[in-house]
Formats: sequence, C-alpha cells, structure tokens
Amino acid sequence: MDNIGGAEKLVLMLAKELNADVITTNINQKAIKKFGFDDISIKSIGNVPSNWPWKQLKTLLLFRFKKLESYNLFIMSGEWCVSAAKKNKPSIWYVHSLPKYIWDFYEQKLAQQKTLVNKLYFKFWSRFFKFWNYKYAACPNIIVCNSNNTQRKLITNIKRDSILVYPPVNIGEYYFKKFGDFWLSVNRISEHKRLELQVETFALLKNKKLIVVGGPENTSEAKNYFHNLKNNAPKNVTFLGEISDEALKKLYAECKAFITTAEDEDFGMTPIEAMASGKPVVAPNEGGYKETIINKKTGVLCSSDITSLLNAIDEVSKNGEKYKNHCLERAKYFSTQVFFRKINHLIKPFKNL
Repeated sequence: MDNIGGAEKLVLMLAKELNADVITTNINQKAIKKFGFDDISIKSIGNVPSNWPWKQLKTLLLFRFKKLESYNLFIMSGEWCVSAAKKNKPSIWYVHSLPKYIWDFYEQKLAQQKTLVNKLYFKFWSRFFKFWNYKYAACPNIIVCNSNNTQRKLITNIKRDSILVYPPVNIGEYYFKKFGDFWLSVNRISEHKRLELQVETFALLKNKKLIVVGGPENTSEAKNYFHNLKNNAPKNVTFLGEISDEALKKLYAECKAFITTAEDEDFGMTPIEAMASGKPVVAPNEGGYKETIINKKTGVLCSSDITSLLNAIDEVSKNGEKYKNHCLERAKYFSTQVFFRKINHLIKPFKNL
C-alpha cells in the first residue's frame, strides 16, 4: 500500500464495503488519503525493500510465517501475499496478475541482463519464485481473477481454474464536462506501460497536448524510466505526477480522449474510468483491453506502433461525441454494484463458519 494503483484501489473499496481490516507491508497513508480511503483499518506486518528480488522474497516470507489474527475469511490480493493461504483458512485469492518477470516477460527480462553473472542471478531467482508461486497458488480455497486474459494465464502457468469477476469502478463518481483540448494518460509508471510510445507519438503531433498522470513504481528501474521519459518529453507532453482523486476526475471530465499503451495489460482500470467520464479510449489490441474496449464504439484498438497510434488518435479526434453514449453505457458493466453482488455471492458460504 505504498504505491496506489488499480489493484490497491480494489482492495480499499472491498475493505470499505465489507468493513474489513487490510493487512499489508509498506503503507503510504498520504497516498491512501488522496484517494479518500483514510477511514479504513490498515495494519502492517513489516516493511519490505523496494527492489527485486528482496521485496518479493520478504513479502512471501512475512505472509507465510507471521501470525495473523483470527478472521472468518481471508481475501488475498497480490502476487506474494498468497503464501498466507498456507495456514490461514478459509481463503479467497483475487488475482490481478501473475508476476510478469517470471511468467509473461521472462525471456524479455533475461535478455536485458548485461552480464553472465546477472543472467545466472536472474535465472536462479526466477526459478525460485516460479516454484513458490506455483506451490502457494494451490493453497487458497477459491481463486478469483480480473479478466479472461488472467484466467488463461492461471490455467497455463499454475494449472488452476478461477472465477472471473471484473474489477469495479465507482462510476457514479465520474462525470462528463466537455471534450477539451488535451489527451489524458493515467498510469502507475513502469516499463511495461510503454509510455515511450505515447511520448514519441505526441512528439509528432505538435498541435495536440498530452497530460500524463501518475508516478513511478517504487523500484529504481521504474524511477529511472520515469526520469528519462520526463527529460526527453516534448513541450506538448506534461507529466503531473501523483495528484488527488478529485483532480484526476476533473481531468477525465475535461480531456478530449484517453490513451493507454501497456503491454499485455491484465485488465486495466483506467480505460473504464475514462469511459465512465464519457471519453473514448485508444489502446493496443491486446490483453485485457480487448475485453473492456469495444472497437469503433468506445474507442479504437490498434497495433502497438507509432503509425497505428497516430491513425487511431486522428480517428478519435475527428468526432469524440459519437463515442460518448457508448462509453457511458459500457462503463456500467464494470460498476461497483455488479462487483460487490458477485463477491458477496462468493463469500456467503464462509460467513457463518
């Protein structure tokens, strides 16, 4: 809870709905307050380092061996807290994503290691984490996932079935004001978000503005990536960093349209927030975006290259109004009401245990 993105928002919304405690490692109360969740009981079982592999290792060990209070049900959200399911029963694991560097992007990350020692080091820890990820994934009573995309990965990599429940957006808090003069991008910034595609695309669109919201993940790699993006950004691209939830909703309400470029995104909450504000979305035709965005109706799905992005931006810019009602209707499919109804149905059998 030290870097608040879509997965963390879901946990906080769920805790509020169920009047549940949140048990985590690092806590950033300032960031939590920004999003209006400062009334939730959040407890830390210990701080963890920011960099791989020590962050993952310590998180896994803390949740595996720390004695937790007695609860009727444990709902686990995250890649490594699932180790708590070994001795804390009954449990439900809500999976946003499997660890990308050991599953989806393993070969890509391995190729980035510059020396033989680094390659061997990466291979060792990746195999170590794969083993424990697979082992502890067998412990929860039920696995719930956020998309068909994630569901396929769970079957392929850890051989477990899951129940699909799309993450929620409190659509009543989002609103349409106007089609403004800027495009919007909202991210928890890391390399797999591929923001360089956005920066390079808008460098060729001198007459269009892009506002990027969000800070880097709490790793040295993400911070360096963010720093380089800002330093090389053209004048029509502005990085705002982290802002309040109220300010973010105002940007959604007043932007022309929304753009996102993450690689094989597992789900993606921000396109839903944009659609709840009546704004069309330009996104790669891959991952969870194919489940949330209806091509040509709520935005444009395209290839993840600059030429395709330029064409998609041009198409959406011509007539944003034609997408508006489709976007507002589509967002209702991912409402908090739908989410909580499905979650309450799943946890009902455990309430009287």
